[in-house]
Amino acid sequence: MIESSYEQFLRASTGRFTITGSSFVWCASRTLCGCVVWGRQSEAETGDILRIFDQYPLHMDGTFDIVLDSRGVNEVDPRSLHLLFSWLVARRAALAPRIRLQASVIREGPIGFLLTGLLPVAGKTHPYRLFTDPAEAFRAVDSATGAALCAEVDAITERVRGVPRELRVTRELLARRVSTGLAEVSAALAMSERSVQRVLSRHGTSFHAEVITARFALAREILRASDEKLAQVCTQVGISERALTLLFRKQTGLTPAEWRKQAR
Repeated sequence: MIESSYEQFLRASTGRFTITGSSFVWCASRTLCGCVVWGRQSEAETGDILRIFDQYPLHMDGTFDIVLDSRGVNEVDPRSLHLLFSWLVARRAALAPRIRLQASVIREGPIGFLLTGLLPVAGKTHPYRLFTDPAEAFRAVDSATGAALCAEVDAITERVRGVPRELRVTRELLARRVSTGLAEVSAALAMSERSVQRVLSRHGTSFHAEVITARFALAREILRASDEKLAQVCTQVGISERALTLLFRKQTGLTPAEWRKQAR
């Protein structure tokens, strides 16, 4: 599976995964998808995951399986839990004929029991099974390639969790909208702007550097995928033509036009 931005994943999820704060959502095929969650999932992050789940009827086959791994959750936000439960109650009738099996991978202890208790309390729902071993969960939904997919998801989890949450959230917000300001990032993280800057500095970057990186990534995507003129690209990226040309020369040694020709 390849990593994609949140908006790209909403449009086309098959064969992709996207990071949603302290979690990531993946879709291996039109019949198998899943989500890995860790830490303390915020209400906003839970909302992002649920918006993806709302799109699955458009991208998945008539029936499909889902693997939900919450072993890494070490604290539960009551507002996040309420949002998840309300969503489940509102959609359980629509989900019941679509989901063949929900394989839930839980950690032993109170948090695991709390999260798994949502389905029984919600009433009659789709079929589900509980696992403490992710390999068993993947084999339950895909006996042929489940082991390989489990290893791939574990590898993604290890890589994604190795990036500090503050940096992940900053990059995710900028990937969705390159004009996102530091104030919006600090609000999403429930931290002061100065604290965000300090954390980013400890990890060898800054908000300004992350904005530049996000602009460069967006510019490359537009140049590769469209025939828009450079002025239009600059408008979308939020940077002048001179600044964009200097950025491309610094990063690639080429002008934007030269890079576009080479990329194609």
